[in-house]
Amino acid sequence: IVVVAMVISLGGVVMIAKPSFLFGGKGINKLGLVLALMQAAFGACARIVVRDLRRTETTDIIMVYSGTMHCICAVVACITVPGSVVILQHTWQVVTLLLTGSCAYGAQVTLTAALRLVEASPATAMSYLTVVWGLILGYFFFSEVPGLWELLGAAVVCSTTMLLGWDEKRQLNKQQQQHQLQLEGSESEDEQNEHETDTRS
Repeated sequence: IVVVAMVISLGGVVMIAKPSFLFGGKGINKLGLVLALMQAAFGACARIVVRDLRRTETTDIIMVYSGTMHCICAVVACITVPGSVVILQHTWQVVTLLLTGSCAYGAQVTLTAALRLVEASPATAMSYLTVVWGLILGYFFFSEVPGLWELLGAAVVCSTTMLLGWDEKRQLNKQQQQHQLQLEGSESEDEQNEHETDTRS
């Protein structure tokens, strides 16, 4: 179910993004496409690493590692990439950057905590909801009215996310039932052994 839901969710994301090679219009920016693919690859690697680290590290420790690497990479980029260092001249710019950093930190913390509780595949599929949130916030803050394809894509993403949530809950209930049956079986064996011991005595 997870694989099917991820594929369907990806289709919903395509409906929202409406790439030009499928829907026509302006030619797609090749550099933007390459950067988006790199982001997806790095994001997938990060999720796998976080999922593996959960066995030995806490969420706080993982966040310290992640934040340290972010700072190092940002400093290197500021030094090596021309025009990266900009002096902020307005208060609203500082506030906006602080809010952006706070939201990004919150997103990373919750994603790291989620990856400690569930497998990487459903957690990644749930992240498709960020596209839907982008539509909602774009409408309220930038007056960007979504079209028919965007609304259909958002409905597809939300539906598959609900399906994933239902499947995750079903599997959890199944595991709890199996664990309960194992406990009851162990108790029955213990009672039977005690009864046999008493009979022999």
